[in-house]
Amino acid sequence: MTTEIQGKNKGEIVEQLAEKFQVGTTTIYARFKKLGVQPYKENGQYYFSDHDLAEMGKLNDWIAEGHTIESFQTKGALVQSESSEMEPIQETIQLEEIEEGHQVNQIVSVAQQIAAGTLIAQNILTKQFIENPESLPPDLLAQVNQSREAIAPKSINPLHLANQLVSRYQQQLAA
Repeated sequence: MTTEIQGKNKGEIVEQLAEKFQVGTTTIYARFKKLGVQPYKENGQYYFSDHDLAEMGKLNDWIAEGHTIESFQTKGALVQSESSEMEPIQETIQLEEIEEGHQVNQIVSVAQQIAAGTLIAQNILTKQFIENPESLPPDLLAQVNQSREAIAPKSINPLHLANQLVSRYQQQLAA
């Protein structure tokens, strides 16, 4: 965990980074996107990791040398070799970083956000299909209709039922 870049919210982190690299906050957000980094929250406080800060520094230096943000190669990106074939950049995992916990927290947080979004979408879509079953695919709509027919009470002619009951009763008396 770094103590150099920390704040009460993400905005404070962005402001500190903008001041450090002498750029605007919009530029910081663009660099976050390019690098795939974000401040992380731990115990109510936001932090920007030393590793991510170093990557921001490398990107800042790259741009200061006259290169574009788009031409900066991030870890895990594909680069073109001289033979025009795509080769992955090798990346090693630093166990010390994982043990700090913030990366695990970030991964868990992203997974939770994705899961929540998926569940919310499922709930909304489910409600939509329940209210509008005609929008279901034909095979599923046929199954729904078949189940309705299976559980629906069968209509019966009351006069016919009465005649059957009387007939049974008379058979019981005769026996």
